[in-house]
Amino acid sequence: MEKQNLTKKYIFEAFKSLLTTQKYEDISVCDICKKAGVSRMSFYRNFNSKEELTVKGFDSIVQRIQKEVNQKNNVNVYNIVRECFAIFKDYKDIINSLQHTEIFQSIIADSTNDLQEKFNIDYINKSARYAPLFYISAVYFVIIQWLKGGAVETPDEMARLVTPLINPHIFNNDCIFKPEK
Repeated sequence: MEKQNLTKKYIFEAFKSLLTTQKYEDISVCDICKKAGVSRMSFYRNFNSKEELTVKGFDSIVQRIQKEVNQKNNVNVYNIVRECFAIFKDYKDIINSLQHTEIFQSIIADSTNDLQEKFNIDYINKSARYAPLFYISAVYFVIIQWLKGGAVETPDEMARLVTPLINPHIFNNDCIFKPEK
């Protein structure tokens, strides 16, 4: 099992590296395998396709956001937004390479739903159900524009700018964050 996890890590690291120098569409499974130093058989033992690798890689980013936020004593909108900016900045080359692809649009839609579920939000007011989806999507697209602009502001500055745009009534009165223990 350890060897398989190491192989996945090598594959993902090779893919990330290739994304810094090539367009997503131009990267082949062979390119990834060569860069990772693994066989095609090893690649396909771990992933069905380059698209699945992309989705799972993005899932790891979302999981990292969840882990970082859940480690905070105070789970609130500011902390979630700040961690999103900080972690996405770490993956800026990947995001910039993927943002114009169809797979990225699909990943954003899926991960928006995943984030809502992973943060384990209870809705006191059922009419507030779609508001977090709206805000999560908006934050994603602000992050993308921020990264395209060179990520000049710090994640803290961006969180201070973006958090006030989120309707606090919905989060303070209608949603309860229940971080995983």
